[in-house]
Amino acid sequence: MAGSNSVGLWVDLEWLLALPLEGPALVLLWGALRDQLAAEPVPSVQSEAAQAALEQALARQEFFNLRRLCLGGDWFAGLDALQALLAENPKDLKTTELAARVGAELVLELHHRLIDDDAPPCPYDGDQRAELLWRAHALLGHLEPLPGARPVRLPVVIEQISRYGALAWMERDGSPARRRAVELLLRLCAVNPEARSWALPAIRERVSAEAQEQARAPDPADTEGLALLLNWIEGLAVADPPADQALEALRQALLRGRHSLELLQAGGG
Repeated sequence: MAGSNSVGLWVDLEWLLALPLEGPALVLLWGALRDQLAAEPVPSVQSEAAQAALEQALARQEFFNLRRLCLGGDWFAGLDALQALLAENPKDLKTTELAARVGAELVLELHHRLIDDDAPPCPYDGDQRAELLWRAHALLGHLEPLPGARPVRLPVVIEQISRYGALAWMERDGSPARRRAVELLLRLCAVNPEARSWALPAIRERVSAEAQEQARAPDPADTEGLALLLNWIEGLAVADPPADQALEALRQALLRGRHSLELLQAGGG
């Protein structure tokens, strides 16, 4: 530009994306360039394409960073970061497929470390192991709707995470542990019908305990709790079609209770 003291340098985008720099330096460089392109008053077709390519590169680097974090041993921080990225619902197909691939790789590695007999000694046990099994289950739920190929072993991994996770949370007391155990047991019934012989009685026992606990609660106006119980009962109906009359009676009672609470809350609002 005439009269300007600034100096510009044109570089090829592919060369820029292939620079052999450390991850943090690449993120700073690519992020600054993306922001500069986004600030153009009237962006050209070329600058929009470059901005999209930089967005993809930044997302790719972010997924690789959290993968390194997990494999380096900090699974809690890595899985939290991955869940946050998945919650942003990446819009372009390449980033979504990358999320699915990295997520599946991490689930397989976590399964190996927590469950496989030939795995190296796991630094997580007890409550931490139960929590990681639950997070692996939650991550699988995020990955399920994403496009892209899945590892051949993934169905086996899903079954074992559901089973070992359910057993871990069944050993723990309190409503939060009960709720996680039921969700994992329902998932187990869906992926492995042979487990229903012991999983269904365990689910019914916990449904009954949850219903009794909610009935004794000082504040019974809990639509979320009623909705949870209804979801469990509907899950039981899918897993065990010939459900007994007592279960159906409980379902109808919960439906009436939730409807009444919704009316009361609507009137009070």
